[in-house]
Amino acid sequence: MPERTKIVSAMLRIARQIVVSDDFARDAAAYADLAANIDDEAAAALRAIVTARKIELAQMRTTLSLLAKKLASLPIEAA
Repeated sequence: MPERTKIVSAMLRIARQIVVSDDFARDAAAYADLAANIDDEAAAALRAIVTARKIELAQMRTTLSLLAKKLASLPIEAA
C-alpha cells in the first residue's frame, strides 16, 4: 500500500476514534455530575476517567496534525 494511502487510512481511523472518545468523555462527565450527589467516590473515579480520556484526545489530535503535515509533504501518487 502506498505511503499516502496508509497515512490517509490512519488519519480516518484516528478521526473516528476521536469522535467516539469525545462522546464518551462528554457522557462520563455528565454521569460524574449526577453521581456527585449520590457517591463522591464514584464521581471522582468518573472525573479521573474523563481527565484521562481528554489527555488521550489531545494526543490523538496531535498525532492527526502530524500525519496531516506528513501527508502534505509527500508527492501525489500516480493512479
